[in-house]
Amino acid sequence: MPAMPDSSAGKRVDVVVIGGGTAGLTAGVTLKTKLQFNNFTIFEQSGDIGGTWNDNTYPGAACDSEVHWYSLSSDLNPSWTQSHAAQPEIKAYWKQIAAKYSLYDNLVLNTRVVSVDWNDIRQVYRVATQDTRTKEINYQEANIVISAVGIISIPYYPPDLRGIEIFKGPHFHSARWDNSLDLRNKRIAVFGNGCSGSQLIPVITLDPSVQVINFCKTPPWCFPLQQKGKQVFSERWKWFLGHVPFAARLYRYWIMARQEKFYLMILAEHAAKFGIDTRKMLEDFMRAEAPSEYHDRVIPTTPVGCKRIVLDSGYLAALHRPNFDINYDGVARFTETGLITNKGEEFTFDVMVLATGFIMDEAPVNVRGANGITIEEYYGMKGGPEAYLGVTLPGFPNFFMIAGTIRVSLLLFGYFLKRTTLLSSSDQSSKASSPPSMSNPRRTISTTPNFRRSCQQPFGTELARRGIALEVLVLGKSSAHGLGLSHNIGGSQEAPFGVIIESAVAKSGSDDGSF
Repeated sequence: MPAMPDSSAGKRVDVVVIGGGTAGLTAGVTLKTKLQFNNFTIFEQSGDIGGTWNDNTYPGAACDSEVHWYSLSSDLNPSWTQSHAAQPEIKAYWKQIAAKYSLYDNLVLNTRVVSVDWNDIRQVYRVATQDTRTKEINYQEANIVISAVGIISIPYYPPDLRGIEIFKGPHFHSARWDNSLDLRNKRIAVFGNGCSGSQLIPVITLDPSVQVINFCKTPPWCFPLQQKGKQVFSERWKWFLGHVPFAARLYRYWIMARQEKFYLMILAEHAAKFGIDTRKMLEDFMRAEAPSEYHDRVIPTTPVGCKRIVLDSGYLAALHRPNFDINYDGVARFTETGLITNKGEEFTFDVMVLATGFIMDEAPVNVRGANGITIEEYYGMKGGPEAYLGVTLPGFPNFFMIAGTIRVSLLLFGYFLKRTTLLSSSDQSSKASSPPSMSNPRRTISTTPNFRRSCQQPFGTELARRGIALEVLVLGKSSAHGLGLSHNIGGSQEAPFGVIIESAVAKSGSDDGSF
């Protein structure tokens, strides 16, 4: 990329963080606490922080992970009201985090990052941002860019639902819920039966005046939420966690150990052995919860893990209600008052809700590295997404992806902040010119940390080997948008070694990428 004119460079900071959700806020906390570093800016396109917990306000929105685990280890919260907290409580927690660490001083809201371009001459990134209200474009230089854009931030609108704009009534994605809408006495079409759809339907059908038909493609495996330990915490329990030394932390470790069982069931080499028992357990649960006349429609025929498993919070039991039904016929076309299915049946509705998930395989920000190559072009050259530990790419100096290629790598973030200089020294071309790293906040930041592609190959090889079980399950079976496992999967899966092992790799990863 040619040298940019000074007039377009804009102001300069050491670090730009893209996204003010849980990942971006965690990045800010890490920068301030572990590195005593404050010269960074967090850009958030919404009017408030929280990411998915700011966007998803549909009825029943809640965490499908236990919140004592889905929170910062530095800020354990003994006062959670229930194990799988609802959206308002989770968002309140992260707003408290932002206030506690003065992250609002570093936040710029209502600002979307449009592009990130590496300048080989100036050895910085030029970050173009747009005010989401005025549409004004501004520029800023940064030595380091951290992409903390969540993987469930861009609503997915399936091609087979094109034409929904013909419908004259309110229609919207579940992540863009219209809270001003009164659903009483309404006929509602809900498209999708994944995590969002299965959460909102049991809530809105509590009102007998609401009629809901759930249009689905394939049924998901449903895990019993009660067996996951959902509970409302008593005041005595909250006092215990808050006052007994190490109680909250030990409880968190216990949850983490239980989470590892999921890895053994589905993602590891042991999947075949554990998968049979898991399938029987889930099928028995689903048969017990759903009415018998729905068994052939709600129990999947695919192996466990082909779609994201739904943590059932009442979806199956809601089928006993007379105001809820499911339909797998597909949509032939929309009308001004409803839709016509592929079997020719016509339905009229007042409201349509698309609980159809999110785009997970397209970068929301255009990032261009050395030699003017974009991340998408790099993936194309390599036959698919790949990244060292799923976090950083050769040819993109000082650019880190907390959510990785198509994976969640939040637990690796602190490791990469600490290892910036080591990554730099692994590439001979940048060793001589690298100034001190950001581990000392009183010094400048290394402007050229990079690494050889060979460093990521051992990780990618081991990842591919361990990913075989998951890949076999997914190929040709999954309807999830963006899994992308039909190509090279080196460096693209979520916690492929289990949380405990991956955390250890993050803390002790060698300079050559070996294990």
